[in-house]
Amino acid sequence: MACCGNQRAAARRATTTFAPTTVHSAPRRTTEAAVYVRYVYAGEVAVRGAISGRVYYFTSAGSTLVARSDARVLVASGQFVAVA
Repeated sequence: MACCGNQRAAARRATTTFAPTTVHSAPRRTTEAAVYVRYVYAGEVAVRGAISGRVYYFTSAGSTLVARSDARVLVASGQFVAVA
């Protein structure tokens, strides 16, 4: 019968490679143009931009200036419209 100690010793000798990955948690800065976007439902909502990571605040009473890349995602959701 094999002893557990032999398996532990073999495990200690084994090498493991570790490749760290970089996680970007901070919002990315964009220098692109911005457009006005309006929330189509009644009330207020805060949304984090999918591309820039910025937080935008919307009310049904007005429009908010949003990075163009974020605006595309918001408008595609159907809850927002771009204001010309």
